[in-house]
Amino acid sequence: MSFDLSLLGWTDSRTAELPADTVPARVARVDRGAAEVIAADGQHHVKYGARVRRASADDPVALPCVGDWAALRWLPEGRYELDDVLPRTTAFVRGGVS
Repeated sequence: MSFDLSLLGWTDSRTAELPADTVPARVARVDRGAAEVIAADGQHHVKYGARVRRASADDPVALPCVGDWAALRWLPEGRYELDDVLPRTTAFVRGGVS
């Protein structure tokens, strides 16, 4: 199965933002420590990689959110992990309590 990520908003100009040896995916759902993503080869349930866990330890905004573009890395075990969250171009930000 093949999916055209441009239907979800992917543009080739974002390719330069991908870490080496990763593929792009759109985050469709998030769980604690994992996410459902849509990549060119279909939908995957992926766990967060070390880079995401380290970044989010100091900044919870670094965790993936629905709609984010993510970089997936293929592991020797035959599955992907969510290696990085690409820079956001837009965001909904919840205001603090008054």
